[in-house]
Formats: sequence, structure tokens, C-alpha cells
Amino acid sequence: MALDVIAQSIRDAIAPVFLMSGVATMLSVTTARFSRIVDRYRTLMNTTPQTPTIAAELTIMYRRSRVMHWAIAACTICALLVCLVIAVMFVSTELDFSPIHAISLLFVTSMIALITGLLLFLYEIHLATGTISVLGKVHGAGSRKKTK
Repeated sequence: MALDVIAQSIRDAIAPVFLMSGVATMLSVTTARFSRIVDRYRTLMNTTPQTPTIAAELTIMYRRSRVMHWAIAACTICALLVCLVIAVMFVSTELDFSPIHAISLLFVTSMIALITGLLLFLYEIHLATGTISVLGKVHGAGSRKKTK
């Protein structure tokens, strides 16, 4: 009988484990982008002379790094909360109590953290696109001639 309960707990924990896989992928993507932002920032800092274009790009890179920092933090919080959901599920099986409200609260909070991380990621993409647009205008690459 106890084996059946443990088997059911494992089956119940599979969905959060798949969620953890998705969050881990998101963390991988955000940390890779963060790393590229930091590398670009360092490259620009070592560029001489410091032109107004470079100064503007440095400002945008700093802003992007802060946004990515918070996106990584939100996704990490989501992962930690999902781990807590799984742990509470197993502990409740061992101690034979019903943690329905705790699991619901942890899961909803983890979804809010994931949504926050995704929105911050989307905002960082917006900032990156804006950087390309601004630099394109400065260098004249963004303008197209209209043809009739």
C-alpha cells in the first residue's frame, strides 16, 4: 500500500519536473544573453576614443544588463518555488497530510515569477532591437530610399 502512495506521488511530481526543464532552458537562454551583454560592455569600455555613439551604447548595455539580471532572478525564484512544490508533495506523502493550499500558493507564485521573467526577457529583446535601430540611424544604415 505504501508503495502505491509513493508511486502516485512520483506521478504527481512529473508535471512540475517538466516545468523545471522549461525554466532551466529559460535560465540557459537568459544567462547566455547576459554573458554576451557583459562581453559587449567590456569591449566598449576598452574602446578608445570614447565617442558619443559608444557612450550611448554603453548606457543601453548597462540598462539591458540590469533587465537581464532581474529576468534571471525571477526565473531562478520560479525554479526554487517549483522545487518547493515537489518537496512539499513528497513530504506530505511521508507525513500523511494534505498540503493543497500550500502547493497551490507555491505554484501560483512560481507562475507569477516565471511570467515576470518572461516579460523582462521580452523587454530586454525590445531594448536590444532599439539599440540596433538607434545605431543604424547614427550610421545611416537604417534609412531606406523610397522607390516609386
